[in-house]
Amino acid sequence: MKIRNFNDITKFLRSQSKRMHVIVAGLADESTKIAVSDAISQGIAVATFVGADENLLQQSCFDGLHEYINVIPMPDADEDAIALAAVRKINDGTGDFLMKGLIHTDNILRAVLNKEEGLLEKGKILTHVAITQLRNYPKLLFFSDSAVIPEPNTMQRMAQVGYLTEACRAFGIRRPRLALIHFTEKVNSKFPCTLDYEDLKSQAKHGRWGNIIIDGPLDTRCAVDKEALATKGIITPLEGNSDALLFPNLEAANTFYKTVSYFADAKIAGMIYGAKCPVVVTSRGDDRVSKYRSLIAAATLQLYAGKTAECGK
Repeated sequence: MKIRNFNDITKFLRSQSKRMHVIVAGLADESTKIAVSDAISQGIAVATFVGADENLLQQSCFDGLHEYINVIPMPDADEDAIALAAVRKINDGTGDFLMKGLIHTDNILRAVLNKEEGLLEKGKILTHVAITQLRNYPKLLFFSDSAVIPEPNTMQRMAQVGYLTEACRAFGIRRPRLALIHFTEKVNSKFPCTLDYEDLKSQAKHGRWGNIIIDGPLDTRCAVDKEALATKGIITPLEGNSDALLFPNLEAANTFYKTVSYFADAKIAGMIYGAKCPVVVTSRGDDRVSKYRSLIAAATLQLYAGKTAECGK
């Protein structure tokens, strides 16, 4: 099925033959508990709460759902120990992906990056992938990186293109359209990212990421608006119909993230990507709906990764 919005993601996951297992690290705040219970009620998840209160199952949001929940209290453990215990649940095959509870992001990232027991394989990088549903755009829009890499180097940009492409394919986009974002459409040595963009396009032509359309530099509007292209007289194979945006740096991507979420009332999901599984690291201030969106997006990405791995055996 075509996944055009977040409601479609829920429908897609409900149509699958398995529930995805989310490992929640740390005590669970109210919005996280309800987001997880919503996913369980929809028939798309089971959950293990690592380092949670042993009375968790007494919460009303989990009434009738106990068979789908496991609780591992760690009353004397610090946040680093809890995070590492959660990571072990991924490595031992118990869980499919991680979600941050009431634990600091630094702690969970230290566990993910742990050299002996972590989730980052050699040669891989961590980046942030976000997915937004905008009222005036007909499909989901993926973008990177608004949270992890301040100034990507050439190798990191290559990885980001790979991750964005993989994320698009997980949502049924067979030929992702990826725009390389800048404030101008001209390549200029004063802006090293535009030189990287030329290299990315060259590698795409040689088949590095398979069947994709990639172009840039383009400003954000030209990446998603045919009329803007016509006004400027710009010809691009993306045709103002991009599926994904790669921003030049964290500042630009984060500004876009915050602007569309506040001024455009966009619906957004986000996760750290590049490890053995997605890591959902929503803010403590995010509401239940926001956390639910990130949870189901991560479940979709990991479900796709599992199917891809099986096909490769």
